[in-house]
Amino acid sequence: MNGIQLLNETTEPKDLIPFSDKLERKLSPLGASNLLCVAIRTAPPEAACTLMNGALNDLSAGQPRAALLSYADEARFWTNLAPLEERKVYMAAIWQSLSTSEQSAFWSFTSQRGVAA
Repeated sequence: MNGIQLLNETTEPKDLIPFSDKLERKLSPLGASNLLCVAIRTAPPEAACTLMNGALNDLSAGQPRAALLSYADEARFWTNLAPLEERKVYMAAIWQSLSTSEQSAFWSFTSQRGVAA
């Protein structure tokens, strides 16, 4: 049974699970991303929003958690979970929220410790 035969007006989502599991195993990350883009682009607006929300929840580490040990420990833990793009967005937002004097002090602190090298 191929994918075209699976999709008709009476197809139930549970009927697609074996097909989607097989497809997921065969797709590269780029192929999966392209498939998600096609699904979003061709879905009705409300369904597209649901797809995008689900993808965002599945693919992001989410916002940093409240500190249980120390802020530094929690930040290090979160950065191990978050993908690079998400870390860059948070880092840029944090940097932009600092005043010029705070940015200068931070840059001086990291330079002294050899962190920024």
